[in-house]
Amino acid sequence: MKVLTDEGGGITEESLEYFSKHFIEIGRVFRITCSFDKRIYNTELEGEKGIMLLSGFSCGYPGTGPRGLHKLLTLLGWIGNFQDIAGTHLFEARI
Repeated sequence: MKVLTDEGGGITEESLEYFSKHFIEIGRVFRITCSFDKRIYNTELEGEKGIMLLSGFSCGYPGTGPRGLHKLLTLLGWIGNFQDIAGTHLFEARI
Protein backbone atom coordinates (compact mmCIF):
# COMPACT_ATOMS: atom_id res chain seq x y z
CA MET A 1 0.00 0.00 0.00
CA LYS A 2 1.29 3.44 -0.94
CA VAL A 3 1.98 5.94 1.88
CA LEU A 4 2.34 9.63 1.03
CA THR A 5 3.37 12.44 3.37
CA ASP A 6 3.63 16.20 3.05
CA GLU A 7 6.83 17.99 4.10
CA GLY A 8 5.88 17.84 7.77
CA GLY A 9 6.01 21.57 8.39
CA GLY A 10 2.59 21.77 10.04
CA ILE A 11 1.44 24.58 7.74
CA THR A 12 -2.22 24.26 6.82
CA GLU A 13 -2.03 25.82 3.36
CA GLU A 14 0.94 23.63 2.40
CA SER A 15 -0.94 20.49 3.47
CA LEU A 16 -3.98 21.59 1.45
CA GLU A 17 -1.76 22.19 -1.58
CA TYR A 18 -0.04 18.81 -1.14
CA PHE A 19 -3.42 17.10 -0.92
CA SER A 20 -4.71 18.81 -4.06
CA LYS A 21 -1.62 17.76 -6.04
CA HIS A 22 -1.45 14.13 -4.83
CA PHE A 23 -4.91 12.93 -3.77
CA ILE A 24 -5.38 11.01 -7.01
CA GLU A 25 -2.52 8.70 -5.96
CA ILE A 26 -4.43 7.27 -2.99
CA GLY A 27 -7.74 6.87 -4.81
CA ARG A 28 -11.15 7.56 -3.34
CA VAL A 29 -10.79 8.62 0.28
CA PHE A 30 -13.13 6.73 2.59
CA ARG A 31 -11.84 7.54 6.09
CA ILE A 32 -10.14 10.51 7.75
CA THR A 33 -8.80 10.67 11.28
CA CYS A 34 -7.22 13.62 13.07
CA SER A 35 -5.96 13.89 16.62
CA PHE A 36 -4.91 16.79 18.79
CA ASP A 37 -1.48 15.63 19.85
CA LYS A 38 2.19 16.31 19.24
CA ARG A 39 2.75 13.89 16.36
CA ILE A 40 4.07 15.54 13.21
CA TYR A 41 1.55 13.74 10.99
CA ASN A 42 -1.63 13.82 13.05
CA THR A 43 -4.06 13.59 10.12
CA GLU A 44 -4.49 10.37 8.15
CA LEU A 45 -6.53 9.93 4.98
CA GLU A 46 -7.26 6.34 3.99
CA GLY A 47 -7.90 5.80 0.31
CA GLU A 48 -8.57 2.83 -1.92
CA LYS A 49 -4.95 2.76 -3.15
CA GLY A 50 -3.03 4.17 -0.20
CA ILE A 51 -2.71 6.43 2.81
CA MET A 52 -1.85 10.11 3.02
CA LEU A 53 -0.36 11.57 6.22
CA LEU A 54 -0.63 15.33 6.62
CA SER A 55 0.87 17.70 9.18
CA GLY A 56 -1.04 20.96 8.73
CA PHE A 57 -4.40 20.06 10.24
CA SER A 58 -5.73 19.70 13.75
CA CYS A 59 -8.89 19.45 15.83
CA GLY A 60 -10.05 20.33 19.32
CA TYR A 61 -9.97 24.14 19.11
CA PRO A 62 -11.25 26.86 16.74
CA GLY A 63 -7.99 27.67 14.93
CA THR A 64 -6.34 27.53 11.51
CA GLY A 65 -5.58 23.78 11.57
CA PRO A 66 -9.18 22.76 12.31
CA ARG A 67 -10.49 25.25 9.72
CA GLY A 68 -8.15 23.73 7.14
CA LEU A 69 -9.38 20.24 8.05
CA HIS A 70 -12.96 21.46 7.58
CA LYS A 71 -12.02 22.82 4.15
CA LEU A 72 -10.40 19.50 3.20
CA LEU A 73 -13.41 17.51 4.37
CA THR A 74 -15.76 19.79 2.44
CA LEU A 75 -13.71 19.22 -0.73
CA LEU A 76 -14.16 15.47 -0.19
CA GLY A 77 -17.94 15.79 0.16
CA TRP A 78 -18.23 15.51 3.94
CA ILE A 79 -21.39 17.02 5.34
CA GLY A 80 -20.82 18.27 8.84
CA ASN A 81 -20.10 21.48 10.65
CA PHE A 82 -16.98 23.11 11.95
CA GLN A 83 -17.97 22.50 15.58
CA ASP A 84 -17.74 18.74 14.95
CA ILE A 85 -14.00 19.26 14.38
CA ALA A 86 -13.28 22.06 16.84
CA GLY A 87 -15.14 20.35 19.66
CA THR A 88 -13.15 17.12 19.92
CA HIS A 89 -9.52 16.06 20.39
CA LEU A 90 -10.00 12.94 18.27
CA PHE A 91 -11.94 13.41 15.04
CA GLU A 92 -12.93 10.65 12.63
CA ALA A 93 -15.09 10.79 9.53
CA ARG A 94 -16.13 8.22 6.95
CA ILE A 95 -16.84 9.58 3.52
